[in-house]
Amino acid sequence: MLVAVGMWACALSAAAAQAQIMWAPCGDSNDYACGHLTVPLDPGGSTPGTITLAMRRHRAPVGEAREAVIALAGGPGQAAIPFAEDSAHQLGSIVATRDLIVFDQRGIGLSHPLSCHRFELSAGGPPGRQIAECAAQIGSERTDYTTTQTVADIEAIR
Repeated sequence: MLVAVGMWACALSAAAAQAQIMWAPCGDSNDYACGHLTVPLDPGGSTPGTITLAMRRHRAPVGEAREAVIALAGGPGQAAIPFAEDSAHQLGSIVATRDLIVFDQRGIGLSHPLSCHRFELSAGGPPGRQIAECAAQIGSERTDYTTTQTVADIEAIR
C-alpha cells in the first residue's frame, strides 16, 4: 500500500510540475530553450519547502518530438548544463527525433547549489572530520539531496 501511495504522489507531482515548465529562449543560444521547474525539497512531504531545477531543452530537429532524452552529467556533483551541446553531439541520431533535456541535479550548478566552505579552504585534517564539519554546516537539509530525490525530480520533469 505504501508503494502505491508513493507512486501516486509522484504521478501527481509530475502532472503539476509539467504545467509549471515555461520554456524561453536562452540568452546565449538559439539552439536551446531555458526553463526552470520548482519541485518539493522532499518529494515524500516530510520536509516543507521547494527548490528550483535549472534546465535546457534542445528541440528535435526532425518532426514534432513525442519523446525526450534526459541527459545527466557524469558527476557526482557535476553540473550538466555546461555540457548540453556535448551531450547533443554524443547522442547524435538518438536526438534527431527526440527532444534533449539537460538539467543540473538538485544541489549542483544552477539548481539550488549546496556548498561547504570547509572543502573550499586549504586541505587539512582527516577527511572524516572534514566530512563531519561539512555535514554540520549544511544541516539536516542534506538528506534531501540523494539519488531517490533525483529520480523524483526526473519523474517531475518527465
